[in-house]
Amino acid sequence: MATRRQVRNSAWVVGGALVALVIGFTVVQSSGSDDADEAEPTASPSTASQSVGETPEESATGDAPQKKTRTPAPAKTSASIPPEADPVPLDERVRTRDDVQIAIVKREIVKGKARFSGEISGPALRLTIEIRNGAKTPLDLGYVTVNAYTGKQRTPASPIAAPGGRPMEGTLKPGASADGVYLFSVGKSGRGSVTVGVDYRASEPTIIFRGSAS
Repeated sequence: MATRRQVRNSAWVVGGALVALVIGFTVVQSSGSDDADEAEPTASPSTASQSVGETPEESATGDAPQKKTRTPAPAKTSASIPPEADPVPLDERVRTRDDVQIAIVKREIVKGKARFSGEISGPALRLTIEIRNGAKTPLDLGYVTVNAYTGKQRTPASPIAAPGGRPMEGTLKPGASADGVYLFSVGKSGRGSVTVGVDYRASEPTIIFRGSAS
């Protein structure tokens, strides 16, 4: 029969084993919890959503991401645009290098009458332009254009058809001459400095007349 002391010693042994078991379980659980805490940031929803391949975020102002800028090629300059010849007085006759003569044979101050869209009735300068074809080939008068400008800044004068406007047309044979009538809205204040440009053939310089039309 076991003594009281033996029973007491057995109880201490069993109790110590239970305590050790509880402590071991607690340590294991605590270690697993710590491992889980350390691994949690790698599974953060926000980090995962950015690495899945969503489109880039917009800026704070709501602007979409900028695209690569493409620089366009420079515009080509047409070689068919003729240069201007040196200016001559309004009453001078010009002989070109291909033996065509151009002159303003008449200048008149008239009252322009608007007949078409964009025209304005009022003081106008009416010019009669004469062309003599001294070349050996016919001259296409359909190409002839006349423009007028006022002041040192060469402000364009608006063309007007009436009264008496009559542009050149047809073909001018070698040795023949023709004239046309061109009107421009030019007031009294603009007559002191007038520039007239006449184009008569492709790739040839524009003939420039300049002076006072008062």
